[in-house]
Amino acid sequence: MPTSTTYVRKLIALTTILLTTPPGFLADIKLKVDSRVLVSVWSSFSGWGLEVDGCNNTQQQACYNLLLPPEDAHPHAPREGEGLTLTVLNQRNAAVVFHKVFPLGHYWAHYADLQWHLDRVAPGRILVLTVAVSGAMGLRQAALQLARLGSLFALHLTPMAHWTWVFVKGGRTISETRRARHQYLYHTLNALLTAPGAQRNNVLVVLGDAPQPTTQLLRLINVNFTKVPVHGEGNLKLFRYYRSVFQLVARTFPDAPAVIFLDEDVEVSPDFFSYMSQTLWLLREDPTLYCINGYGGSKELSEDETQVVRSDTQVSWGYAVSLDFVREALAAWQIKQEGSLYDYWLYSSVAKGRECAVPVRSRTRHYGVGMNTDAWIHEFFFLNNPTVQVPMVQLEQVARLQLPLWRQHLENSIRNATLLRGNPCGSGFIPTSTHPEILVFYVNMDMKIDGSPDIGDYFYVAHCVGTWGLSPHGLHEGVRTVQPSKHTTLHIVGVPYSSYSYLRPPTLLAWTMKN
Repeated sequence: MPTSTTYVRKLIALTTILLTTPPGFLADIKLKVDSRVLVSVWSSFSGWGLEVDGCNNTQQQACYNLLLPPEDAHPHAPREGEGLTLTVLNQRNAAVVFHKVFPLGHYWAHYADLQWHLDRVAPGRILVLTVAVSGAMGLRQAALQLARLGSLFALHLTPMAHWTWVFVKGGRTISETRRARHQYLYHTLNALLTAPGAQRNNVLVVLGDAPQPTTQLLRLINVNFTKVPVHGEGNLKLFRYYRSVFQLVARTFPDAPAVIFLDEDVEVSPDFFSYMSQTLWLLREDPTLYCINGYGGSKELSEDETQVVRSDTQVSWGYAVSLDFVREALAAWQIKQEGSLYDYWLYSSVAKGRECAVPVRSRTRHYGVGMNTDAWIHEFFFLNNPTVQVPMVQLEQVARLQLPLWRQHLENSIRNATLLRGNPCGSGFIPTSTHPEILVFYVNMDMKIDGSPDIGDYFYVAHCVGTWGLSPHGLHEGVRTVQPSKHTTLHIVGVPYSSYSYLRPPTLLAWTMKN
């Protein structure tokens, strides 16, 4: 169960926000240009930083403009100038009117000083709290006061957590971010090891440049771990890390039938191992499948936890591949690909048209926001997707996922489905049903020069029914199957791209925005 901890240092508790100047003082991303102030604040082992651009301040020394530090900082004993920083901004011009560092890397007494100052900040002021290296251990009673002021994380910060909080005194939170390498890992491992079917001796944590608290945690909870060398920055670093992980797996487990990969910020459901045990054999029996994904489904479109589908997609959060695929990937993993997103590279360059088995209701939840995460897309499509909350769910007709049987099943389902017409965004487009019903909707989908589907029209249909449509991921030979309600299944068929296009009634025109 390799887990990446290589990218967190640069991103620990980093947030960028927009503040208004008169007439208001709350964060708003739809401001006029002349009323916008950009504020960036970060927290890490290296220290802290607050950058206020265009703060409209006559006292220049009160404008903070600090750069991110080098990436070679590591945890160390508290030093002067480190702890929890409190910065107070004028709500009208973003001027820094007060700043102090409270040495809360130490346990004793300093929390009372923080409380005294918090009590004396006038309502309406904008407060910026930031951990510089270590400033959570000594919060003590001040954590309760911060929670009363509106903080979601103050009562749950570990001693080495990194945290930023921007809020209005007496008002609302503008931004709150918490990061701690071992916090993510501990939460992930706790969910994994308590899931029925987990075998501790089969779990291996693969670390990159993890700090000492992470290795101390792993020894404390008695979980096997090892380290691989990493170097570089950004996606180059991640790409090399995952290649090292694949190399380690091929050397260490050459005879294993399959391996499950799980990132450090992925929480598994109680049914995770049961789901994997019922589906892993497909990788051996069906050469047209290359992965078993634990993540699947769409928000509000994933009612049936017993169903698994085939999907043309990349490996997602919590997946299994065979050792043969690992070796196949390593043979193709050349230097010229470095800097790519490793999961998309596996899909586009190694999978070569093969598909994945994907649960209709997800067995994993990606709760972190990492380097390559678009925050809006993550929240809208992925963050709140429902997961299975019970163990030992018996999957239905797993053998049907083998390609010949799946094609036969899908053909019969589409052929016998009730035809939908009209505007997919219109009211009542999908009828309400109290009994099992299968629907089909045909949408225009041409083939592009490179052989991939043109999803221009499909994007709007997917958006209207509430499923992923920003890429072809999730399609099976041009068909997307979703579950709008407990009793309803909807097949969206792309014409003429889909191999199932021949099932469209000859007099029916496929829907397009041009109609």
